[in-house]
Amino acid sequence: MANVARDVAKTAALEGDGWKVRIVWECETRDRYTLALRLADELGIAEPDVRQRFGERPESFRKTAP
Repeated sequence: MANVARDVAKTAALEGDGWKVRIVWECETRDRYTLALRLADELGIAEPDVRQRFGERPESFRKTAP
């Protein structure tokens, strides 16, 4: 539980300084393409821009083994 309290405090401090905090869990990094689409959405980058740059699901964004 100390980790949770630390994370809450660090997030609050960053947000207090004007940062926007986004949490990415390790399991979300296994599907990098879906993660790229999620982050693009959160950052206000249009999905078509991501698809134009990377294609539908390029090999470089394939799911990785757990």
